[in-house]
Amino acid sequence: MSDKPPSSAEPGDPALFLDVDLLRLSPGRVMLLAGLCLSVVGIGVSIALGDRARPDVGWPITAMGVVLTAGYGYVALVLARPSVTLDRTGFTVRRLFRTTRYPWNGVSDFTVSTALPWRAMRHRYVVFDRVGDGGALIAARRFLTGRARALPRGMEPSRFPGNAETVAMIMNAWRDRALGAKPTADT
Repeated sequence: MSDKPPSSAEPGDPALFLDVDLLRLSPGRVMLLAGLCLSVVGIGVSIALGDRARPDVGWPITAMGVVLTAGYGYVALVLARPSVTLDRTGFTVRRLFRTTRYPWNGVSDFTVSTALPWRAMRHRYVVFDRVGDGGALIAARRFLTGRARALPRGMEPSRFPGNAETVAMIMNAWRDRALGAKPTADT
């Protein structure tokens, strides 16, 4: 597929969404999580070299922070995990340690989470249901987020910037095409 959207596609046109076949973590989210790992390095150095120096405790914490930062960077950037790959038969969700395949006819429509009613505190991510899900844990997830399953948080299209609403529209456009429904911009 080309990197440019079809020339006839406008911002709300579903043809633009069908051109996206990969969702990845946004660079800002990768930097944030790497920064959190680097903060462990700072804590370790401050313990090792601080007023009451404890090198026996500080240097191992520093080493752990370096390993966490390098490991997370390798997994997120080199291995491209987590990510969501879309194709005509379904989509594959790659998390840090697990990969799951979902067929389009086995999932509900995609929507943005409804967790926490206060807008400023809401974490926006895409949720959906899988056919046949049941049980107490699934019911608790539905109560908290509106659906039983969620895509990894922080996903955005690989070809242009977007947010959770954009990802939900992309997923719904692919699902509608696979199920034979006419994709619309408002799904």
